[in-house]
Amino acid sequence: MNIIITLLLCFCFGIEQPQQNQAVVVNLSRYWLNYRHTNSGVLIYNTLKRLGYLDDQLLFFNADDHACHPRNIFPGEMRLNTNMPNIYKDIIIDYKGRDVSIEKYMRAMLGRDVKGTPDSLRLVRGERTFIYLIGHGGEGFMKFQNRDEITSYDIEYMFKEMEIMKRYKEVMFIVDTCQATSLSDRIKAKNIITVGSSVTGQSSYSGYISNEIGAITSDLWDQHQDVLFQRSLNKESNMTVQDYLNYFNKNMLKSNHGWRSDLFNRPLDQVKMTDFLAYIPQSVDVNLNEIPWSDNIFN
Repeated sequence: MNIIITLLLCFCFGIEQPQQNQAVVVNLSRYWLNYRHTNSGVLIYNTLKRLGYLDDQLLFFNADDHACHPRNIFPGEMRLNTNMPNIYKDIIIDYKGRDVSIEKYMRAMLGRDVKGTPDSLRLVRGERTFIYLIGHGGEGFMKFQNRDEITSYDIEYMFKEMEIMKRYKEVMFIVDTCQATSLSDRIKAKNIITVGSSVTGQSSYSGYISNEIGAITSDLWDQHQDVLFQRSLNKESNMTVQDYLNYFNKNMLKSNHGWRSDLFNRPLDQVKMTDFLAYIPQSVDVNLNEIPWSDNIFN
């Protein structure tokens, strides 16, 4: 009842509500050989949920449901290795299979969803937006469904339109693919941090290989990133974006990672990772004595 009263008061008297963070995680790859890309998406999804994200703030695009694949020796589960725990628990996939397309991704990002799309599959305007793409790519492109290509020109257009429509205040955009930074080179929209697992001209490499599962089960970037997040990132963490970037090195990744900070409005050593990866609900104080009540409110 208190929540309803507060919402009514805020609506009637124009009290500004704190905007919530939004996150979009996209695994673009299908087929059993890309088992690791689903794992990568699930790892970052689990981190976001652990740090307070609610399902209505988080869109998960997953091109292939490897947990239910007939070749999976652990039905309904995803693992980094046979002796490691199941990471596929309480996962809600918003778009799967052929619904993971360039068109539906762009529509979601730009708020141009097809009429009748439920609210749970929409991305609303957010205070901060976290975007994570995993898949195969090359210089200036990534592959959706191992077939269609989204290019750096599409990404440039998407962010510029989002900026014009004021769909965000700040964005963190992370790409894990070969030549990942090339996907962000053309972006001109403001207040965006871009991160790539490899620079132009270099590949990104896989990590764990499981003979029992019969697939590569992780990428080096996501494998080491998850170790960092599990060890050092919680809701009270002071880890900055610069700390995060400094954690990775070529010995770890077998390639050089890269980023852009020139579009952003704050130094990266002053931006906490929890600004984007965590969600801590804020309370709104309403002073009833300051509201202009009228004795004739029902007349």
